[in-house]
Amino acid sequence: KVVIVCDQDPDGSHIKGLIINFFHTYYPELLTSPGFLNVFHTPIVVGKHRNEKRMFFTLHEFDTFRRDAPAGWKFKWYKGLGTSNATEAKEYFRHMDRHLKPFPHTETEAAIDRCVNVAFSDDKTYKDLRKQMVREPLDETGELANSFEEFFVKELPVFWRDDNERSMSNAIDGSKVSQRKILYS
Repeated sequence: KVVIVCDQDPDGSHIKGLIINFFHTYYPELLTSPGFLNVFHTPIVVGKHRNEKRMFFTLHEFDTFRRDAPAGWKFKWYKGLGTSNATEAKEYFRHMDRHLKPFPHTETEAAIDRCVNVAFSDDKTYKDLRKQMVREPLDETGELANSFEEFFVKELPVFWRDDNERSMSNAIDGSKVSQRKILYS
């Protein structure tokens, strides 16, 4: 059994994709083995209000709650796994049923093969499909992926867009986001 533990942000989705790509390349039969590949979800935001505590695993889930939340809620953004302290980490493991989710193995090897190739192949056909996916509107349901196909359709395009925004110079001033932050500082 393999458990992927990474950040809940778009970079964490990319890491999940790279791990799936690794197994697809070297051990493709394992990806169709029930219970082999699992993801350990950690919160991206935690809200507290008096004695109530609520974990949010997607930004959409958090934004939806925040719009209608009563006054007094305090929110903590979890940039990555390092933001969690030892007490919080122990709490995650006490509630494994909430955090540990297997990748359901409903897809065939051919379907998984297509997903991985669209995401990572240098073949022109797959690159064109990847470009098309980046241009399409993102899935705004805010739900975590429940299959390989959902992962490659819901989570990875968010990373690709985020990566493009960080990597490409802005037409207005010619700066990348990171350069603009440095200049601002």
